Amino acid sequence: MKVLLADDDPAMLETLSDILEQARFEVVAVKDGREAMAALAADRFDAIILDIVMPGLNGIEIIDETRKTDPAAKFVIITAYSDSELVDEARNRGVDGMFFKPIDIDALLSALEEMRRDFVGT
Repeated sequence: MKVLLADDDPAMLETLSDILEQARFEVVAVKDGREAMAALAADRFDAIILDIVMPGLNGIEIIDETRKTDPAAKFVIITAYSDSELVDEARNRGVDGMFFKPIDIDALLSALEEMRRDFVGT
């Protein structure tokens, strides 16, 4: 299962990328919203994990742009901002998961495994 991971915190990006790769996900890691959009234009991903607040484009803008060409895209939001308009906007867009930092890694992996089962079952 191919996963796009976008986070502007280098330590979080590296740590999550390592964890996902150890869990046998194919990971493309990018450091901001513009790199995320470039990756999405170049390839298809089974799950897209986005920090909601990033330079360039935020997670909501990425969701909106991606859904124009891939309405079925699976999005997981990660954020340090539990009380934010962007969090409400993400919920209103029907994201497939939302995790607040510090991230419960087991819960994130469980959500991704469920997506992987859905992906394999199709």
